[in-house]
Amino acid sequence: DAEEKRLYELRFDTFEAERDNRKVFQYLKEYLVDSVAWPWIEQFDKKEDGRGAIIALTDYYNGDGEVNKRNMHAKAILESLHFKSESSFPIEKYGSMAKSALAVLDKDPDEKLSEKQKVEWLQKTIKPMDPDLAIHVQLCSDKYRNDFDGALAYISGQVSRINASVQVGAKAKSKRRISELETAGRGRGRGRGRFGGRYDGRSRGRGRGRGRGRFGRGGRGGGRGGGRPQMLANVDISDPTRTFTDNERWV
Repeated sequence: DAEEKRLYELRFDTFEAERDNRKVFQYLKEYLVDSVAWPWIEQFDKKEDGRGAIIALTDYYNGDGEVNKRNMHAKAILESLHFKSESSFPIEKYGSMAKSALAVLDKDPDEKLSEKQKVEWLQKTIKPMDPDLAIHVQLCSDKYRNDFDGALAYISGQVSRINASVQVGAKAKSKRRISELETAGRGRGRGRGRFGGRYDGRSRGRGRGRGRGRFGRGGRGGGRGGGRPQMLANVDISDPTRTFTDNERWV
């Protein structure tokens, strides 16, 4: 590769190289001076040797001890991850944590899992409460046996689909018809025969008599509506068959 060859041919004894070397160290010092990594590059502070600092950090953090620590942490994350439902632990967060942990192990040839092993781990740690989703978890092994990313994307899509249908169903159940609005209306005496009335449910009807019922209807006799909307507590109750709007739902 021509670019890689050119990089190896660069000289480090020129004025520009020395200037850049110092600048690299200054950047490192700014970010690491108060961190646990600073002791590993403090020896290069006097000469501001950025190249020497980078080599020291690389040797330390890629050493056997640090690699083992990262591997152990990644394994601990994979062992703790479990998915049951979107409400208890979002599938997106589950997938993100799994991908990060597996990426750490991928860097170590001795710890790297095959695609098949990753899919098996996925099926083992996803134990959904929804029976429909449980079926899809088992089915994904046929199509994505050697494709962890594909299996995870497939299951995530099924979770989103099921979760969306549940939300739509819950919203539909929450709709109320105007006819379900109950008041303890009790009318008497003469009145204008409209549903207006006060918010406590009382209204006046034309004619004599008493009555209880929906919308606070009064006694016998016809009312004069005049073609205007019939309102109760700022809600149009002219059509008892329509459902409440979102703003009217909690009236």
